[in-house]
Amino acid sequence: MRFTLLLLVTLAVAHTSARAQQAKLKPEAQMHLDAALKAYSAKDYDVAFREFDAAYGADPNPALLYATAQALRHADKCPQALAVYKRYLDTHPSDAQVAAASSGIALCDEALKKAQSKTDVRPESKSEPTPTPEGGPVASKPEPHPEPTSTAAQPPRTDLAWYQDKLADGLVVSGAIGIGVGIVFLAKASSSEQAAQGAMARQDFLRDLDDATSQRRIGAVALAAGSALAVGGIVVYVLHRKTARTIVGGTDGRSLYVAGAF
Repeated sequence: MRFTLLLLVTLAVAHTSARAQQAKLKPEAQMHLDAALKAYSAKDYDVAFREFDAAYGADPNPALLYATAQALRHADKCPQALAVYKRYLDTHPSDAQVAAASSGIALCDEALKKAQSKTDVRPESKSEPTPTPEGGPVASKPEPHPEPTSTAAQPPRTDLAWYQDKLADGLVVSGAIGIGVGIVFLAKASSSEQAAQGAMARQDFLRDLDDATSQRRIGAVALAAGSALAVGGIVVYVLHRKTARTIVGGTDGRSLYVAGAF
């Protein structure tokens, strides 16, 4: 590829020699030409045409115009390439160089025609109106509309078995949690009382005794509430109504809470 491009550049430069111009480029132009040829060989045509153009700016040799046009064409910039090809032809190159430039112009013209054909938008076809049987006014066929989708909330299920009653389940579970918490705190209270009895210092005795009182109070409340909830759950099982209900219960270690929807 480098040899071919060098040959094309040499053919173009030969035209300038015939007109008594120096074929050797200036050092700055040669530097850009070397970079352009390297980019062209690597098929980096965007860099190549910029370097060719820079070389032409440093030393306006007609051969560089042809090389710039070639790089532009390969970079899919045919409108710019056509303009540079015409500038090159305006320098009156040899017949062989004219033929080479004309070939590039033809390739660009073909590429532009293909691109134009792809961008052509076909007009949308319109449906023909349907005349009425009596020959009256023309009526167009109505477009079908999708059936509306119902988004209404579904009613709660009423076929639940007694053991599937969410309210009763929640009450029993919450009651079990309350009873468990009550038992734990009552056990802690007993342990704190024993610690208070064995305390050697008054400060430790009072602290352990206060802890025992608080723990016994929490344990008693939790045990009573848990028992009540558990009994309530059993009652709901017995008096089961086939409706969907939910209840949630829990504890943070010091208190018991219950929430639900009925």
